[in-house]
Amino acid sequence: MGGRPRRQGRSRLPLIVGPSIAGAAFLYLAFIGLSDGPSHYWVTFFPGFVLLGIGMGITVAPLTTAVMSSVATHFAGTASGSTTPSREPPASSPSPSSALLPSLCSPCLQMRTGPIEISSEARAALSAEAPRLGAAAVPSQVVAEKVAEVQTAIRLAFVDAFRMVMLICTALAWIGAALAGFIVERKFTAAE
Repeated sequence: MGGRPRRQGRSRLPLIVGPSIAGAAFLYLAFIGLSDGPSHYWVTFFPGFVLLGIGMGITVAPLTTAVMSSVATHFAGTASGSTTPSREPPASSPSPSSALLPSLCSPCLQMRTGPIEISSEARAALSAEAPRLGAAAVPSQVVAEKVAEVQTAIRLAFVDAFRMVMLICTALAWIGAALAGFIVERKFTAAE
């Protein structure tokens, strides 16, 4: 009555292919680097986002099917609720990557500005700006000759932090694809 339907095994291939494509998209986004501004969006970020959309589009419906068909009927409501964030992330809750990015930006900024000769007051003010990511302002304590160098360091630090987040997302997507290859197949076999 509350067993696992055989349909679950049909989710296996899309749950491998979708996250694999999404992982490739994250990897592509990780290596974009600095661009020449909004006019280059279509040849830099857009292809990666299209690839990510394709990967997620392949993943979401089979994920729901796999989750819903793997639980007993009396747990259907809980299972349905657990898949909702994958389809409709609430606007009020930050994604894990948006929480990780500011924490990575600070050490990246310290690394990028380390070789630049600026005062300790300027470094402290710059550290306070780090959570603003790429929008961080050059502190007024930085001497005029170093402003351009610090601006470049801020931009490169944001790119470094973004790259690390995209590489983490790549790894997680590919781990998800590998797990789907092992877990979904075994559950399907057990249901036969």
